[in-house]
Amino acid sequence: MRLATFAKLVLVLPHSNADAERETKTRNSLALDGTLSSIMTIKMAGLESCFTWEPSPEIIKASKKATDKMNIILLIAVMLTLSVVDGNNQPCLWNPNNNAYNQFVRRHIIQEPFNRLSWVDWQNYIRRHRLRNRPRQSFIEGRDVGRVRYICNGGGYPILPPQPGNLCMSSSTLLVYDLTVNNNGRVTSLMQKQKKVIVACDKVVNRCRPVHFERYRGQRPDKRAGPCMP
Repeated sequence: MRLATFAKLVLVLPHSNADAERETKTRNSLALDGTLSSIMTIKMAGLESCFTWEPSPEIIKASKKATDKMNIILLIAVMLTLSVVDGNNQPCLWNPNNNAYNQFVRRHIIQEPFNRLSWVDWQNYIRRHRLRNRPRQSFIEGRDVGRVRYICNGGGYPILPPQPGNLCMSSSTLLVYDLTVNNNGRVTSLMQKQKKVIVACDKVVNRCRPVHFERYRGQRPDKRAGPCMP
């Protein structure tokens, strides 16, 4: 009897460390009083073959509920990924990131007074606002934030293909400061110029707002498509 019990214990021992490699708090090791004993208990208690076992209605219902939740999570993840990677295919479509416009303002709209011609002042501003992670940076005066929003609400036109469809070019020029910044946050070039501005326009919390500043690369507006607006 003892020999038979010992043989069963040997047979139910894990033959690989696959279970231990699942990165969870309860299954990240083959501890004797944890994962190992749990696996052995489950296997020894299974008097019925796995291919003949039929789950109860309660288990089926719980499994379907968990599957539905996972499908919803995956759908949201896919939609969010597509919107971030590919962008919307036309202006003023829904953006799942409710903070997209605020992020745009922090990165591109000047928030405080300082000497715009001083490289040192620009370096201090970039450091204070934690913007050192981008080698090319463009800024617009805070007084013009309304004009930037207007690009997405009748004051701009879609960009001709093959650029992403949610990009819009302003119909009038704005004062833009273009900077290059090295890895240490030091300004290596500074240029200010009146020019037309290109932004990506998405619907953020039911308002069409700029969410991305696009560098000019010879793009042209598609005036036949009509102005960008919700």
